[in-house]
Amino acid sequence: STRGVAVIILTARADEQTKLGALQAGASDFLTKPFSTAELGLRLHNQIMMARIRREMADLNSELHSALEQIKENEVLMIRNEKLSALGRMSAGIIHEINNPLNYASAGLHALETFTKLLPEDERFDYGDILKDIREGVERVSQIVIDLRQFTREDNGITGEADLSEVIGRSRRMVSHQVGKDIDFRLTAPSNSLIRGNGNQLVQVFINLFQNSIDAIHMRLAESGGDPGRIDVSIEPTGDGWQVSIRDNGIGIPAEDLQKIFDPFFTSKDVGKGMGLGLSITHQILQSHKAMVQVDSRPGEFTRFQIAFPGPSYGEEPESVLDQIA
Repeated sequence: STRGVAVIILTARADEQTKLGALQAGASDFLTKPFSTAELGLRLHNQIMMARIRREMADLNSELHSALEQIKENEVLMIRNEKLSALGRMSAGIIHEINNPLNYASAGLHALETFTKLLPEDERFDYGDILKDIREGVERVSQIVIDLRQFTREDNGITGEADLSEVIGRSRRMVSHQVGKDIDFRLTAPSNSLIRGNGNQLVQVFINLFQNSIDAIHMRLAESGGDPGRIDVSIEPTGDGWQVSIRDNGIGIPAEDLQKIFDPFFTSKDVGKGMGLGLSITHQILQSHKAMVQVDSRPGEFTRFQIAFPGPSYGEEPESVLDQIA
């Protein structure tokens, strides 16, 4: 194709009709004989300069288009953050509104349990099992209220210690409604795994990672079926800290995408199902905690995140660490 190539017509025909016909056909310039080499050189130089200007304009136009897209994405992000901020301000009132009737329900349930124990054995029927189910439901709602209160509490940076086992337990509970019966979620954790960190920020990290695993499993099941979903989470001690491993048998990540998963706005999900910010935010939080992340995946089989946290006594200015993506 000669599209974009400058064409100069050199001809002995100097009539107006020939000249207009050539220009109408797409010629860049028209030069009639006799002509000097100096004139031809200048016309060629002008065409080269015009081509360079067109390329620069195309590049600038592309950059402008990218900038406009970024502005649109940032506007969406600002709206989303404002909604989250508003939700955070509302949370205290919402939690209070939930907590009051929950306390009444818990007190009433305790009275029913006490009354049931006073009944003759042959009149209790299956009240015990029913009350047990109600008690479990009330305790679950109560735990959700506690988790929400802790999660919406104002952050003060990384000023204290966090227990990874407790943090991951909270994160797991906050996504439990999305796990369902088709995903087996297994957690292996010690009773105490302290690091220097911000518990609320780390809850956000693990919610994002668990959500990604859940989505990946659902995508794999929808596309090809196969084995039931499974998420394995473990916390193991290292020489000077703790390593958290999160492995799922979801759809996996293509090799060409592994280097981009932490980039802002990168997502492999359908439009409207994710903005591509979850892993970017996760990455920033982990960097602030001096944690090292390693990711490996095999499409159609598994994805595994391994996160190495320094212990609770790491120095004020530790050496920087690099993320490793296998």
